[in-house]
Amino acid sequence: MRIYALVPATLQLILVENVRLLDRLSSRKAAVGTLYLTATHVIFVENGSETRKETWVLHSQISSIEKQATTATGSPLLIRCKNFQVMQLVIPQERDCHNVYISLIRLARPVKYEELYCFSFNPKLNKEEREKGWKLVDLNEEYNRMGIPNSYWQISDVNRDYGVCDSYPTEVYVPKSATAHIIVGSSKFRSRRRFPALSYYCKDNNASICRSSQPLSGFSARCLEDEQMLQAIRKANPGSDFIYVVDTRPKVSKASSGAIPDTELPRDPRAVPRNDAAELGRAEHPRRRAAWRLREVEPAADLPAPEQPHPLL
Repeated sequence: MRIYALVPATLQLILVENVRLLDRLSSRKAAVGTLYLTATHVIFVENGSETRKETWVLHSQISSIEKQATTATGSPLLIRCKNFQVMQLVIPQERDCHNVYISLIRLARPVKYEELYCFSFNPKLNKEEREKGWKLVDLNEEYNRMGIPNSYWQISDVNRDYGVCDSYPTEVYVPKSATAHIIVGSSKFRSRRRFPALSYYCKDNNASICRSSQPLSGFSARCLEDEQMLQAIRKANPGSDFIYVVDTRPKVSKASSGAIPDTELPRDPRAVPRNDAAELGRAEHPRRRAAWRLREVEPAADLPAPEQPHPLL
């Protein structure tokens, strides 16, 4: 095994020779080649003299990694991917297999944002060329095109340094009557602290579309600040006396999170008046449904388990 410097510096680029790649779907002889573990991919290159076949697996596509018991022929390593691809490798030395296993866990499941490759990638471009990519889309220019800011909507820096929501921009557009206290209070009531923020505005009729996450799972208490935020959004739409609250989650997701149907919600005169709650009524995602059907016809051991939400997503 040969080891080289790898970005980020806390990891190492691993190159292991004489690795066997087993074909689980046919009885053909296992391919022998070299395994490369880079900052972004697992690469297996066969040793064939005629055509050097390569197998590439992106780290973010790895669903699970299983280090199996050592045998007389080597140490097996089973890699299951989210697209149902399965790689079964046999590494000659147990120590090499352990190093690959530990490194893959770090690369496939980073704990902190700083461990993602994009933060350590250093392209061979000057500063001006690197900054071009950040200027392809200008959010402020897009909102200006829609007629924002105006007498109803304003830009807010409440999320500066990503202090309120780490998945929102540092500057967001909110109703003028929404104070920082209301925004922060509403964010604490919602998943991932994604408070209602302006996504689209029609300057012809002053209609707007705001988007936010759902309330915290199993949360049944009321939130005064969140109600005030919805009131502010209603006032920022002068063409209508009410707003629509649309739940776009699949029914299965709403049921598992303990969401209460709108018909069972108590009507309170202090709440936002005449709000109509609507559901898109869409079923579970077809791709997820197809994945479960595939699990029913294939051996469970050969398919990855249902993917759990990643902490960084």
